[in-house]
Amino acid sequence: MERTWKPLTGGVLSIIAGSAGIGKGVLALLLRGVLDKVEWGNWLSYWGGVWGPGMGWPEMFRFWRNTGMIGTLLLCASIALITVGAIAICGGVSAIRRRKWGRALAGSILAIPGIPPAGVFALILIAMSRKEFSKS
Repeated sequence: MERTWKPLTGGVLSIIAGSAGIGKGVLALLLRGVLDKVEWGNWLSYWGGVWGPGMGWPEMFRFWRNTGMIGTLLLCASIALITVGAIAICGGVSAIRRRKWGRALAGSILAIPGIPPAGVFALILIAMSRKEFSKS
């Protein structure tokens, strides 16, 4: 069987995009921590004047902040990004080893949120190289 560069390149791109996804998840966690420490009262009153009367954004933001919705959304997003990034890295390793095409394909699909162009390119390369993968 002929071995081409496609699974190797797709695997490396999947690992890079998965690492970026994990980085985005960690940044979302850090942003959540920063948002918990900020005193929003003065900031919202200042920007409320910029938005003008009746715009509704400061009141909506205050509601989200007081109910804890922003922190919850950031926590959920960070958990999802870290999980998807880890699966993309596992798929990239499978692609480099040319083992378990399904895992490599799933990893390349889940690499798309990390770096979309790299994830799509990894998906195309891994899908085109199915014959190079062993079953084990």
